[in-house]
This record gives sequence, C-alpha cells and structure tokens, in this order.
Amino acid sequence: MSLSEVDGAAWADRRAGDRSWWNALITEARKRADRPELVLVLERLAYERLGDPVPLARALAEAESEPDSVLRVWLASAAAALDTVRTLNPRATEEVRVVRRLRNEIHQLTPCLPHVRSASVADELRAWIALRPSLLS
Repeated sequence: MSLSEVDGAAWADRRAGDRSWWNALITEARKRADRPELVLVLERLAYERLGDPVPLARALAEAESEPDSVLRVWLASAAAALDTVRTLNPRATEEVRVVRRLRNEIHQLTPCLPHVRSASVADELRAWIALRPSLLS
C-alpha cells in the first residue's frame, strides 16, 4: 500500500468509527509476513480514530516496541471505568458490561507486561492483572 500521508489519513477517516472494518483490515495485514510494520501502522491509525488503546498496545508489544504511553491511556480509562461500578460482581446490565470489558481488556494486555519499560506502568498493570480473577467471579 503506497498512500501519501494526506491520502492515507483521508482514506482512514472514511471508516473512522467502524471497529469491525479495522479488525478485518488488520487481520488481513497480519497475513502479510513481508510487511510486519503494516499492522503497527494500521493499529496506530485505528487508535487515532477509535480511541481504543488495547489493540495498539498489543501490536506494540508484538513488535517488541514500548507500549508504555498507550498503556498509560488505558490505565487512566480503566480506573475511570471501574469508578462507575459499585461492585466487582454487579447485577445491573450496564455495570456487567463495564466489568466484562475491563476483564477482557486486562486479558488482552497481559502479554504486554514483559515489554513495559516504566516501573510504575508495570506495577499498575500487574495490579490490574491481579484484580482480573475477581471481576465477575
């Protein structure tokens, strides 16, 4: 794919809020062994448009890059999300969705831990990993 930066941004903006489209595109990019950097570029574009730091953090870790800055964004949003629920095992539908999403995101981010360089980010991620079994248990 050879798009200028302006054309590439316009192309990506056309599907800005469509996570399913981005997932399909990134899945196809992962099949291209000759272009491993393409996944990282696409995940970064998706993050800029969708605001979900989890896939980008995983892609950075897979590329053995530092996921710290993206994990900081997730840690802040996860703490804010957890503040919206009254218990780790809620009954209310919306609270169940929040806790389930957090549990799934923690699972997806666990492989990032060995690639984290910041001790404070690593400590916070470890605390979330330790909390995961308590979520909806």
